[in-house]
Amino acid sequence: MSYALAPPPEREPGRPVAVTLASLIMCVIAGLALVSAITTLAAMGSIVAGFRERAAGTDATPADIDNLAAAVRVISIVAAIVLLIVAVALVALAVGNLRGSNLSRILTWVLCGLGVLCGCCGVVGTLGEARAVFSTSDTAATPAEQLGQALSESYPGWWLGVNGTLSGLGLLGYIAVAVLLALPTANAFFRKPAPPTWQPPAR
Repeated sequence: MSYALAPPPEREPGRPVAVTLASLIMCVIAGLALVSAITTLAAMGSIVAGFRERAAGTDATPADIDNLAAAVRVISIVAAIVLLIVAVALVALAVGNLRGSNLSRILTWVLCGLGVLCGCCGVVGTLGEARAVFSTSDTAATPAEQLGQALSESYPGWWLGVNGTLSGLGLLGYIAVAVLLALPTANAFFRKPAPPTWQPPAR
């Protein structure tokens, strides 16, 4: 008596366009994150210098001014590092998706969820900064409010425009990637082949 194993069903031949497009968009988002990191570091010096100049005319103490200026530098550097890590992670996951790794697809969805959340926060934050910059209020009631107003007025107009644009494009990109990787053709591509099944011997 002989036993035969049925050949496993093969994965759908070829890589779906949806997966290729999603990976391409991920690389574009990685590029946007890199640009955002560069602009954040480029604007840091100008923001701190402008803040110190404006804060000198407020009722805040020199220690408070120094503390907030240092906080701006630390936040800018940390944000740039996080953006670089995200860019590297996006490229690595894009390569994994092109190879049909289901783990990469799952991690991509997680990253897309975080990206959508951060993108929304970035857009809202940019709009808030822009509103503060163009506010008609000249004097704040307390030293803390005066420092906040001085900091808002220190952001360059180009930085607000660039940051808002990058956040909006990244938000749309993350949504597009999540949708593309959830399409039926993508599901078939990432589905692992089933193990061979036992077949009764032919008589």
